[in-house]
Amino acid sequence: MKYNLAFKYRIYPNKEQELLINKTFGCVRFVYNTILYAANKFYEETGKNKIITPASLKSENQFLKEVDSLALSNAQLNVRRSFTNFFQKRAKFPKFKSKKNSVKSYTTKTLTNSNGNYYVSVLTEFEKEIQKIPSNDKVIGLDFSMSELFVSSENQRADYPRYFRMLEEKLKKLQKSLSRKVKFSKNWYKQKAKISKLHEHIKNCRRDFLHKLSKKLSKEHNAVIVEDLNMKGMSQALNFGKSVGDNGWGMFLRMLEYKLMFLGKQFLKIDKWFPSSKTCSKCGNVKEELKLSERNYKCECCGIEIDRDYNAALNIKNIGKEMLRY
Repeated sequence: MKYNLAFKYRIYPNKEQELLINKTFGCVRFVYNTILYAANKFYEETGKNKIITPASLKSENQFLKEVDSLALSNAQLNVRRSFTNFFQKRAKFPKFKSKKNSVKSYTTKTLTNSNGNYYVSVLTEFEKEIQKIPSNDKVIGLDFSMSELFVSSENQRADYPRYFRMLEEKLKKLQKSLSRKVKFSKNWYKQKAKISKLHEHIKNCRRDFLHKLSKKLSKEHNAVIVEDLNMKGMSQALNFGKSVGDNGWGMFLRMLEYKLMFLGKQFLKIDKWFPSSKTCSKCGNVKEELKLSERNYKCECCGIEIDRDYNAALNIKNIGKEMLRY
């Protein structure tokens, strides 16, 4: 079976290359917005879809000839795709690109953060055979935990360091200092760069931890089973707030999935409505109610008393193993 995998690298352009990259960002934004403006005007007048080409803009805008023509062509394709999605009611009406957006990119996937770092992402295609039925002793279930990231069916905790919480006070001080400066002044931009640098540091710490953890799990197990959770919905319903973004559960699962896939192993998500926390992992009895504050699971039928998250992880593993058999 064929799969796609992207590799992301930080690059260090010299001044001349940096100038060209930034010029390309500006030209792509200009082409996108100009084509969108023309398409929007045509739509208002006729109710139909018409997309002009980047080539038609070059005669009046000679600076467009100085940058990558493929990037400009893909800007046109992006407008076309946005309008197609709008007409087919899959998305809202497309918006114009803003110069103030801190993340700038074009279709070769080169982008910069507001702290001045440049990255390039290369998409590859490869073939890999995935194991259909992994051996039973190499299957693990993971139950999401807000404080620890996960608890496994082997009763292991991820012990995730809460990087955002650790540096939140420092971030608040930097943001307070920014609010006192004149907007768009030199000092304002300098302070904004410090904030971006701290955000980048938090993100890199989180990514490093999750990469190492997902690599360890993918090497040690032939199949990993998790719940297909709606993290955004959970965050809103249970008021988790910043904690969900801090632990990076969704990012962790994406890393785990592609690492397992790359090794020819299984990654499986079970239905989010499966009562993993309410079900007894020993006898299968299902509780009618289990409060979030109850951290231990006690079964009325078989009498087992077990850590709530560990019990859920065992259930996730067991139901996953059944699914793998089919």
